Amino acid sequence: MQALLSQQLTLPIERAYEQTLVNFVRGQNEEVVSALELGTGSFTGIWVCGARSTGKTHLLRGATLASEDLAATAIVDCSLGRTSRDHLLNALYRISRYARVVAVDNVVDLAADEACEEALLTVYERVRAVDGLFVVADRLAAAATEFRINDLNSRLRSLMHYRLVALTDEDKAELLIARARHRGYTLSDSVLAYWLSRGSRDLSVLLTDLDRLDRASLVHRRHVTIPLLKDVLGY
Repeated sequence: MQALLSQQLTLPIERAYEQTLVNFVRGQNEEVVSALELGTGSFTGIWVCGARSTGKTHLLRGATLASEDLAATAIVDCSLGRTSRDHLLNALYRISRYARVVAVDNVVDLAADEACEEALLTVYERVRAVDGLFVVADRLAAAATEFRINDLNSRLRSLMHYRLVALTDEDKAELLIARARHRGYTLSDSVLAYWLSRGSRDLSVLLTDLDRLDRASLVHRRHVTIPLLKDVLGY
């Protein structure tokens, strides 16, 4: 019990990491970040698509945090409808009454639910009326998606479309360095080279592994070195 207590006391109290447009590692995705940074002097509508772990959700969160009026921003994850359709529906209608900057994640998940589609169309019309920013994201492009409501189809397909390009190993190293620096330590070039030559290519797995390394470093009071990486990740 004493050993467990000792380990618990050494766990980190990490500062919240905000996903912003500034700390988004752009790689080959400069154009979409620039479009989101332009602000909302007039209505802007953007559809972002891309494979898993390409940064879609990060961009949505960053777009809302970049707003000068955070009280008029909203982000909604349509995957919520899989477990709580009524919650999703109520959230969309609530957003339609006040939001000027709206980010909609996993938008294809509400396709074929006419009530949710109608609510999303109402949100779109509200944001357009106040010259706001309407940005949606999904794995698929709008052209590959069929919504029941024709007006929603036409409006979403008229948005500016950007397909995210996966990060290179150099980009992933930049991201890992930044996340480690946020936690108060550095990752050496040798550790990164060893890790990226043997570890997963999936960015979400790399970030999970970074959490594991971070905890192990604190528990064992060791720097993040290749031996520690081997012990913790098994590479």
